[in-house]
Amino acid sequence: MRRICIVIGCLFGIVLVTKAQGQDLYLSVKGEPKEVKPGSSSIVIGSIDDDRKYLVINHQDTEVSSDYTKMNMKISANLLDLESGEFLYHGRNQSLYFFENNLASVQYKDIWGQYIDTSKFLEEALGQATTDVIDPRTRQRRFLLSLPDGQSFAGVQKDLVLSMNFSSASPETRLWRRSGETLVEVGRYPFSSGTLSTDGQYLTGVEHDYVQNKHGLMIYPVEGGASPERITITDGVPLITLLSKKYLFYSYMKTGGDGVSHNIRVLDRYTHQVVEDFKDVGVNLVLDQREKYLVSHLGSQGKAIMIDLESMRIVMEESVKYVKPGESSTETSIVLKVGKGEQFLICNPNGILNLLSAKHKKVIADIYVSDGEWVVVARDGRVDGTAGAIEQLEWRSYDAEGQITKRGSLTTAFSQSFTPGLLSALLKDEVSEASDLSQVMSQRPTVQIVNPEDGYVSKDAQVTVMVEAQPQGDPIAEILLYVNGKLVEGESRGFKPVNDRFAQSYTVSLIKGENVIAAKAVSIKGYESGRDQIRVQYHGMQATADLYVLAVGVDQYVNGAYNLNYAVSDARSVVRELQLRSEGIFDAVYVDVLYDQDANRQRTLAALQSIASRAKPEDVFVFFYAGHGVMSEEASPEFYLALTGVTQLYGKTSMLQAHGVSASELKQLTVNILAQKQMVVLDACQSGGAVEAFARRGAAEEKAIVQLARSSGATLLASTGSEQYATEFDELGHGVFTYALLQGLAGAADGGMRDKKITVKELEAYLNDQIPILTHQYHGESQFPRSWSSGQDFPLVLGD
Repeated sequence: MRRICIVIGCLFGIVLVTKAQGQDLYLSVKGEPKEVKPGSSSIVIGSIDDDRKYLVINHQDTEVSSDYTKMNMKISANLLDLESGEFLYHGRNQSLYFFENNLASVQYKDIWGQYIDTSKFLEEALGQATTDVIDPRTRQRRFLLSLPDGQSFAGVQKDLVLSMNFSSASPETRLWRRSGETLVEVGRYPFSSGTLSTDGQYLTGVEHDYVQNKHGLMIYPVEGGASPERITITDGVPLITLLSKKYLFYSYMKTGGDGVSHNIRVLDRYTHQVVEDFKDVGVNLVLDQREKYLVSHLGSQGKAIMIDLESMRIVMEESVKYVKPGESSTETSIVLKVGKGEQFLICNPNGILNLLSAKHKKVIADIYVSDGEWVVVARDGRVDGTAGAIEQLEWRSYDAEGQITKRGSLTTAFSQSFTPGLLSALLKDEVSEASDLSQVMSQRPTVQIVNPEDGYVSKDAQVTVMVEAQPQGDPIAEILLYVNGKLVEGESRGFKPVNDRFAQSYTVSLIKGENVIAAKAVSIKGYESGRDQIRVQYHGMQATADLYVLAVGVDQYVNGAYNLNYAVSDARSVVRELQLRSEGIFDAVYVDVLYDQDANRQRTLAALQSIASRAKPEDVFVFFYAGHGVMSEEASPEFYLALTGVTQLYGKTSMLQAHGVSASELKQLTVNILAQKQMVVLDACQSGGAVEAFARRGAAEEKAIVQLARSSGATLLASTGSEQYATEFDELGHGVFTYALLQGLAGAADGGMRDKKITVKELEAYLNDQIPILTHQYHGESQFPRSWSSGQDFPLVLGD
């Protein structure tokens, strides 16, 4: 049964709790909780397709003006591939629902952040939406769903469309079934929302009578004919109903001497006799695929529960808090069945979801989604996601009074915890032992920039920065210094591990305007301190900005078995687009190209060193590589660009060291280039005969590539391990990754204000969106790029 979950609540700072050696650690959105305005709400709507291949997460954030006369709403949609664990799509002013194995895309008028008269809000903001039915993989339109005037799309359950009339004073739900491109009305029901039974034959809901305190649980046959069943409830206010083959479940709210409780009652499906009553356990109701377990969540107490329907006993109760200790919340969250029906998502306000496993009877991960950014955090400490989302969260611990005693970034043990493809593994119930996060936090070093002070105004284009660092039981192995997001100091060779507090000075170059200088310390075990940062102003003369491009493409290898078809064509085309479209942004464009036999280790290193000798801090550097990429098989494996002289990709690390360029070498070479705005593009494919080997190495390669971008501060765009499908992509004339990149540079990536300036983050978003579609179209299955962007955004070219 397809389920839709809706969550309504205030805009709290969300915190999710996990245990570590007896101490509560809370996963929290950074910053203080938002001020809650009266009438404000945050809604999360999740839905799953019948085959459980895709997950939709819709967000609706509503604010009310101080005089209550106007409202605004921000609506966005996210589409997730549950098989690969990859996010496919993010869109604004849009909601997505599954319908007949397609997506119903509800497009609202452009209301993002705009205030509308409260009396007309629902009708104007939501009542004027259009609904296209699209393919979830390609997002091509299949047909249009048209509802009669006054009816607005309210969701989908199985093959039926639900609608509501937002201008009507009386609650009413209508059901519709599609016939061609028209909708045929199935029935009308006197409640504002309903739930289909697990067999799809009945619609259940609640008719409220608050005057006489007699509420009716209603069971309507979907196809009509028979009279509805009514069960009168007088000892509480029914909230949500669910009908299975054996039972009728309903949650209800009851007020007594101890306050308000949220309870769940189980009735026999046919006799309507009470089978069991569970006190103060939750509001929402969801069954696993076998109808063996019932799962619910109670936001006010921050707990999720699982009931075994054979024994009628609670077999799991776990804390899932999203407010700090001492606060309270009346928010309730809805549970959604995923995977093969043995896992559940608890949809919390503001985008955090908890993944609960029926097999393990516990929450195994938390998922955070915000404006196209996402992160998955397993309760065993593993992490995957985008740079933006990972940087938005932190671990916290509190004292008895609710004051924060410790903070720890998700990146504290990034080199160990970052796990590409994590969600896909978790959805298969692949869970490892929980790491001691509290112990990790206690061993991370501390770092502080002691000079200059924050807000310093420099008269010179260079400034000396003094950094102090303190190890915490584990020697410091490296100090990393960033200016405007780009690594300027990070060479660990020659740096002796330090066991005591120490200070070190660095001289860095500034650009005109504000400069953000940040420092980070890394221990021998790879534990990272938090970043300490200052802002320094430099009011010198505005220097002109130049663009430096190094493009490397290898079709012809010394070992002809590794030859490719489109690498050189890809590199040439990217250079051409950059030269053609960068006019008007840069004062000058300097291009170095290395193709085929010229693309060897010596020439590549020399070209990078030459750029390092010329580029200024204000400049932009782009490195493009098309050819083979491979992980070495040494004790500490490295990712290598396999240049033309590599005659053996696997099993001979010395070959890669002699004729390739490692990620660590590339990182240090880009550090030496002063340009603070850098983009690294790797269209690195695998040998056609190495598919099985790559399946084992893919995650390690992806991790190594992300580490390169994250440590250097460059924006990374990479086609992680895509094969070279020569015949399938002949129609494009390029590898699919570069084809999408070229389309983006030509203007297709222009988003936001549509200002014709293509920025690196717009390119990143465009590639992440389009490459799964293109690879599915030309190869029959989707591939997903890997990007990482934690530094500055900057314009690169002018689109059409």
